[in-house]
Amino acid sequence: MQTSLRDFQNTQGLSGHFKYNEKTGLIEGSSTNLGILANQILQSPLAGKDKRWLPTIREGITLDNAKRLYRGVYRDWGIAVYFDERPNSEVAQSLIQRGYSLPFLASFKDLRLNPAKNAQGLEIVFVDEPTELIQGEEAQRFLKENNFYTNNSGACGVGRDDDANLVASWINLAVSDGYGQVDFVCAEGTHANLQ
Repeated sequence: MQTSLRDFQNTQGLSGHFKYNEKTGLIEGSSTNLGILANQILQSPLAGKDKRWLPTIREGITLDNAKRLYRGVYRDWGIAVYFDERPNSEVAQSLIQRGYSLPFLASFKDLRLNPAKNAQGLEIVFVDEPTELIQGEEAQRFLKENNFYTNNSGACGVGRDDDANLVASWINLAVSDGYGQVDFVCAEGTHANLQ
């Protein structure tokens, strides 16, 4: 299924700050919803031959550990689902239906947006075959070992805040601001030598 921004025109859940800064060459503004859509478009046939993607949760942590990410901006990497309650209970309930062990962490590569007739005008769903999903006890260990701030309820955004803290507790999946930074990854090679 091809996706374009036109599929989501006037969608409340995508109305946050998101623009290209011609002076810096960077995309400013980010939210969980915008991150999913941006990654979906980067991965679509509309993007052409250059396959790019927003960093997965693991890639984001690798970049952070390598001191490749500067402070003063926040970055979004995915979503954490703890239980089917608030915050974002509708999102949590939809994603939990796939039967993955709770809690789970899903990178933007594992998710997609569908136009929907709910209040935000969109629905977050899994791709057919998630490849970056971290679930159950592994997710609990991952969050603890990497010192994530967690919410332990509902569905929350995952990323790195402007003070370089790792968070799996962003409540508003649609909010974005000009100090959000959109990073992307692009690589060439075979599956074996990219691992």
